[in-house]
Amino acid sequence: MTLIQELRRPRIGPFAIFDFATAIAGACWLAPRLGISRTAGALAAIPTGILVHELLGIDTPLNRMVFGREP
Repeated sequence: MTLIQELRRPRIGPFAIFDFATAIAGACWLAPRLGISRTAGALAAIPTGILVHELLGIDTPLNRMVFGREP
């Protein structure tokens, strides 16, 4: 098992905790460079991720839930 697979193993339901944590941490790091607050960046991380995954056609459990698709 690779390191990334091991990091993604802890889950809450179908969601890997690591995925959410890295998305929010990355948004907090990037936010000041974009001229927005870290709070705004953290709050925008998940909706931005949903949009980007949808635009790129990447199937995720959260996108399936949001858009009402069957797994």
